[in-house]
Amino acid sequence: MNTSKNATIFASDKRFYTVAVLLSKDGYKCNILTPESSKFCDSIKDSDIIILPIPSFDEQDMIIGTVHADKLFSCLKSGTKVFAGKVSPIISRLAKEYNLNLYDYSARDEFSIMNAVPTAEGAIITYINAVHSTIASGNFIILGYGKVGKALAPRLRMLGGKVTVAARSVTALSQAESDGCDVMDFSEFIISPPVATATFNSIPSPVITDMTAYKMKDQVLIDLASRPGGATENAKKILGSKYIHALSLPGKYFPDTAGEIIYKTISGILAEEDKLA
Repeated sequence: MNTSKNATIFASDKRFYTVAVLLSKDGYKCNILTPESSKFCDSIKDSDIIILPIPSFDEQDMIIGTVHADKLFSCLKSGTKVFAGKVSPIISRLAKEYNLNLYDYSARDEFSIMNAVPTAEGAIITYINAVHSTIASGNFIILGYGKVGKALAPRLRMLGGKVTVAARSVTALSQAESDGCDVMDFSEFIISPPVATATFNSIPSPVITDMTAYKMKDQVLIDLASRPGGATENAKKILGSKYIHALSLPGKYFPDTAGEIIYKTISGILAEEDKLA
C-alpha cells in the first residue's frame, strides 16, 4: 500500500477508529472527522482517500444527516478515492461528475463474507437480549440462505437450537439441508409460517406482508436486512414489539472486528489499484 498519503475518515461509530489505527500503521496520515467539524472543506480538500460509514448517505443524499453529497464531493480534489457503503446510482453519477474514484466497499464479496460472521453472532445476542432465554432447545426459522443465513444457522445449531431454513432457491434449500437444517419452501412459509421461538430474516426486501405478520404476531421477528427491512410498514405495526430491526450489528457489538473487516476490504481495493497503476 502507498505510504505518505492523507486519509479522512468519517467516524460514525467505533469501527472507524479501528480503521484509522490500522491505516496509520500503513503510513497514512489519518484525519478523523465529523460533518459538524469547523472548516469542513479545508479539512478534507487535500485528502487522497475518504472513508465514509455504512450506509454512507440517507434518502436525501446526506452523509450522517448533515452534509449533502454534492457539498462533500465539491470539496475534494479530482481523482480522490472515496470509499462508501451502500451507494445509490445517484451518488455514483455525482461522483463521476466531480471526477472522483468511488468504491462501494460494502458491495465487495470479501466484505460481505467476513461481515456475515459478526452479523450472525450479533443476531444471537439480539435474540438473547430480547427474549432473555437460551438458544438451547429453541426452534428457529431463517428466511433466506445467503452469506448471513449460512453463518447464522451453524451457530444456532451448535448452541442446541433447531433450525429451519425457508428459501426460494432449490440450490439454497439443498445446501441448507446438507448443512443439517430442516427446510421449507419460502412460499409455504408466507402462507403458513410455522410456530417458532424466533424468526431471523436475511432477505433484503419486504417479504413479510400483512397476512404473514398476522399469523406470526406472537413470535419474535429479528430483521437483519438493511433499510427498509424485510417487512412492510404495516406488517411491522402488526408485529409491534415482536418486530426487531437489528441494524449495524457488527459495529454495535464487535467494533474492533468490524473495523478490521472494513480496513481489509479497503486495503485490498487499494492494492488492486496499485497493481493497475
